[in-house]
Amino acid sequence: MAASAQDERCRFSRALARGVIVDMYGSPYAPPQQPGGGRIPFGRSNLPPRAERLPDNWDELRADALARNPQRVCHWCCKPGGTDLDHKDGNWENNSPENLDWIHSWRDVKAGRSKVNCHSKKTGAEGAAARPRLNRPDEVHPALR
Repeated sequence: MAASAQDERCRFSRALARGVIVDMYGSPYAPPQQPGGGRIPFGRSNLPPRAERLPDNWDELRADALARNPQRVCHWCCKPGGTDLDHKDGNWENNSPENLDWIHSWRDVKAGRSKVNCHSKKTGAEGAAARPRLNRPDEVHPALR
């Protein structure tokens, strides 16, 4: 007897609640370990923490961006009030002043400054653009052959 999709979701949720991570077949597997021991939290990347990735002059870069764009106009929707400083090209290592500009985040939506989380939309669009596409030829529907 096959388990329903609801049963599968519940089994997976219960396993996560117990701290057991299972693969798509329901088999437990050992979670990745940090170099000094200890488990890497589920869903986290292997990048260093954000504060360690920021350059030493991050406060100066933010001040420069504020001087260039005092109303903090979002570079995604062109409305004022962005609170996050975003890497326009999506490369978090490129901290050149012309690459940094303001964008709305979930904080702006929560505070009522924006109706849209532009940072999330931009990140999603970048991810979608990075995924490979199937280049299949157009097919004629079987009923029309």
